[in-house]
Amino acid sequence: MPKLTRWLVGWVRFTVKSGGERFLNSCARKGILLWDIRPGPPISCCIRDSSYRDLRPIARQAKVKIRLQKKAGLKRKIWALKKRPGLVIGAVLCLLNLWYLSHFLWTVNIQMQGAETLTPQKIEDTLKQLGITSGTPKEEIPTGKVQAHLMDAFPEISWVTVNDRGCDLEIHVTEKSNAPVVEDKTGWCHLRAKCSGVITRTEVFAGKALVKAGDGVYEGQLLVSSAVVDHEREFYQMTHASGKIYADTKHVLKEQVPLSTEISEEDGSVVVRRGLRIFGMQIPLSFSLPPQGEARHEFESQTLAAGNTALPVSLEVEKIYPLKKVSIERTEEQAMAEADRLLSEQEEQANIDGEVLKREDQSKIENGVLFVERTLNCEENIAEEVKISVD
Repeated sequence: MPKLTRWLVGWVRFTVKSGGERFLNSCARKGILLWDIRPGPPISCCIRDSSYRDLRPIARQAKVKIRLQKKAGLKRKIWALKKRPGLVIGAVLCLLNLWYLSHFLWTVNIQMQGAETLTPQKIEDTLKQLGITSGTPKEEIPTGKVQAHLMDAFPEISWVTVNDRGCDLEIHVTEKSNAPVVEDKTGWCHLRAKCSGVITRTEVFAGKALVKAGDGVYEGQLLVSSAVVDHEREFYQMTHASGKIYADTKHVLKEQVPLSTEISEEDGSVVVRRGLRIFGMQIPLSFSLPPQGEARHEFESQTLAAGNTALPVSLEVEKIYPLKKVSIERTEEQAMAEADRLLSEQEEQANIDGEVLKREDQSKIENGVLFVERTLNCEENIAEEVKISVD
């Protein structure tokens, strides 16, 4: 504390040549406070800046010479700054700028826990729709409403917290765990055919089977009834029919592939555009115009940080690759390979609940187009549940 007080009022260090002991004794009798006295020759010590002038008559009486060695303290710092007004103005403007910027949001920190389907990018895109980005005034961010909106926008969230940490917005998101799928066995239902076929085997767990192996069925036909009737005991009961009815089925898939087509490919050039984003405002650093026509874009963004703290400043680089149309001619083998890929995608989307026993492809070329028809012979479970509504 004494050091701080002395620095605030200012102090000087001076030296005493010859007869320093007499001078120090005279100062002590006068009640003048000296400190940090260092033996010489010459002797040096410190005194308050305002008391230094009082030493001259004492030095004359003691027949010694004192010489100023060093000046220090707040007063001297202020005096030095008077000669550099630009530095003072810059410091004041810097403080005012920091005070002004402290009223805005700098960064958004999103932390995910147990996330399987959600990503921080999805949360960030939703926040942008609400107008919450770097540079948004903090008083325009109602954390409670943001939390409620995120819960409504993403039903898979089990818990979310939105906290205002100074100029940072912290969002903690916990995603729901996937509950095991439980088959609904409540209510009554029949089993009907989801497609036509010839029954090969039946596995009925509940209900009454209405078909047997060798029977031909059509789409929508009733296979297992929920009504169980026992004529001998005059017993009638409604139940939740369940089981698997396997049948030989046939599916026909069609696809067509042109032998001549146009594709887009890069022409070998690239346009690079750089920019600086500060508080959500983009400042272009290059003035290259985007190319006309179709192009492929790549974006890179690097957020600047001070230590481990992210700043609301990022460098952005956009690379644009112009595309050109190129005509290509497919051979029949290449067209067949493309058709096979497309038909395989259709087969996956068909979601066949069984085994594909045989695949037969028929193809023809007409007017420069390859037409392929694939026939799938399958053995699959064709039973599907149909709820019985009771009014």
